[in-house]
Amino acid sequence: MWLEQQMESVLIEFSAQHNLEQPCSYTDEEMYDIVKERLQSLEDGTAELVDGEDVFSQIRERYGFKASMA
Repeated sequence: MWLEQQMESVLIEFSAQHNLEQPCSYTDEEMYDIVKERLQSLEDGTAELVDGEDVFSQIRERYGFKASMA
């Protein structure tokens, strides 16, 4: 929960500085359903692993945010 709050704070601050809308506009109920589906796919063994560099590349392209693997 603490990490989630920290990430939300960083994203809100970033969007405010760059005049962007918040990147995630899901309701609590929609987010609950998304997480529930993802957890179910993990339990079923059908979840797909996405390479970390691909994730950071998508972040850079979509938000112009310099993110890299540590």
